[in-house]
Amino acid sequence: MMTAAMLVGATSCDKEAGNDGSESLGTGMLKVTLDFAKPSSNAATYAPTASTAKPSTTWQGNIKSLAIFFTDNTGVIKSAQTIPYDLNNDLLAQTKTVQGVPVGTYDVYVFANWDQGDYDWSVAAAKGRQIKDLYMRALTNGDYAGYKHQTSEANSNGYKEAPEVFVAKHSNITIAADQTVTDSTPYQLTRIVSLVRVRIDQSQDNANNHNDLINFQDVNASLRIRRINTGINLLYTDATRTTTTNRTETDAKNAVFFAKGAFKNSEPTGGYSTGTVLTDQFKSWNDVILFPAGSATVGAEKLDVVVTGITTADYVPAGYPKTIGGVLVEKAPAGSQIAWAGAVTAELTGNGILELNLTLLSAGQWVDPTNPDKPLPEPQEYGNLEIKVGLVEWGAIQQVNIEL
Repeated sequence: MMTAAMLVGATSCDKEAGNDGSESLGTGMLKVTLDFAKPSSNAATYAPTASTAKPSTTWQGNIKSLAIFFTDNTGVIKSAQTIPYDLNNDLLAQTKTVQGVPVGTYDVYVFANWDQGDYDWSVAAAKGRQIKDLYMRALTNGDYAGYKHQTSEANSNGYKEAPEVFVAKHSNITIAADQTVTDSTPYQLTRIVSLVRVRIDQSQDNANNHNDLINFQDVNASLRIRRINTGINLLYTDATRTTTTNRTETDAKNAVFFAKGAFKNSEPTGGYSTGTVLTDQFKSWNDVILFPAGSATVGAEKLDVVVTGITTADYVPAGYPKTIGGVLVEKAPAGSQIAWAGAVTAELTGNGILELNLTLLSAGQWVDPTNPDKPLPEPQEYGNLEIKVGLVEWGAIQQVNIEL
């Protein structure tokens, strides 16, 4: 059960000139209650293959920084402070002090983990800026440059996971001089990022596709999600995604989340709720946090998932045997990189979980990052796509089932 965290404002009687030379009319304080948003009691579930384990939420495990911003009716930041908090492995109430709030009426924002990505602003320098201009961006992934395909991905940039940003807002809060103002309604800290869970079933039709020869626990396995958004401003809501999220790249497919390394193949032992991740024949998985992105209908904005594993023996990839440079090539040798790709006909929404169930029915595509004849699969080359989509709230799971 998630419980509230409380900030209690202490009395301040300072009446001195402001930093900009203006006369201060005095300061007051604000008492607020912080809480984590909870899932709906009637959130949908999807049988029979849905996973049930969800990342847990605690002050110690999820919160890296906390700040509070006060803006006027034009969105200009009039005051900003960091908020101390206790690193408790729970969600019990925490009583803290917010002092020296300028007298006035404000929209009040609380941001958690605002400083965990790439950003060009700080709490100390935020006063006077527009709240809508406070962007944060995913960090670039240095592993990608040495691993990407040198022709089919020549113009692509690789990114790490997005920071797990939480936001809460209350409007029209009035601070009076030398008084404690109690804002009794909890500030519901809600994620503005999304969780993507990728699960792989490689057990189907192995007599023909031999996909049981692929090792997704190899250190050179990888996960890509293309067409991601690489930035978000802190005013994000699902309804304003087109104006509050962005990407650095002009061509969406060149904005790539990238993770190199073994997929997990066992249930989590910590940091998750009770339940399971691996069901039925899904034996490999990864969870990643991304900014909201994707589309259910616009092809150029549909997210695009690519998984690669490593062959443990000779393997016949899709399109083989074939002649390359006058030489008949029948198989990919052990140690080769094999890829599957598929479009995702669903959006990533703030505070949502999207589960991608990848069932490998066909042979994969042989990929060699240095060989132009072995490129990464392109979006227009996808086939065998079957999709089920259910829109759910955080705490339940929205599934997309993709046969590749």
